[in-house]
Amino acid sequence: MSTPTPAILVLGASSGFGEATVRAFAAAGYDVFGVHLDRAAGLAHVAEIVAAVEAHGRRARFFNVNAADAGKRAEVVDQLRLEIPAGGLAVLLHSLAFGTLKPLVTDDEKEALNQRQLEMTLDVMANSLVYWTQDLVRAGLLGRGLPRHPPAALAAAAVGTTALAHAVFFGAGRYSMVTFAILSALAGTALRGPLAAPGAAPARPDRGG
Repeated sequence: MSTPTPAILVLGASSGFGEATVRAFAAAGYDVFGVHLDRAAGLAHVAEIVAAVEAHGRRARFFNVNAADAGKRAEVVDQLRLEIPAGGLAVLLHSLAFGTLKPLVTDDEKEALNQRQLEMTLDVMANSLVYWTQDLVRAGLLGRGLPRHPPAALAAAAVGTTALAHAVFFGAGRYSMVTFAILSALAGTALRGPLAAPGAAPARPDRGG
């Protein structure tokens, strides 16, 4: 009985870390499924990535959709169920990079990050990993046979043979607080004084954080 070819799903597959991962895993013998969001001008490069995967004798299947859209996510997962055997998705890599680059604090309120922009950025670049993982596990593609309460594991935005445990939801909020504290400390003239969050050492104002 032949062993099925392992597969990887990369969210944000057409550039940066996502593209590099696609190329590396294809060279390592994985079939590659990718989600990306590109306009017509970027599709030629996507075709180059697909060709590079196929040059290794591996399968490449890309979906040009908004990975943060719940309806599009459901459509992709439904298609993956038709193309990947149960439990055949060995790795999920989240490499979505879309959001606002506005500063946290400014003198002019209109120039600062607002609630809508913050929530959108976190939803795309963080929360969507949870939603994709939930749907892929429910579809029987990812994490098949995992124990009911596996150890908490969250490594470099990648989910492979481990799953997100209950504690990770709380942990995500905690590390968001740490990140905001660090960014605020690095704001320089925007904020002064020690800043602390759970799990983070206070910033030293004399050293700029």
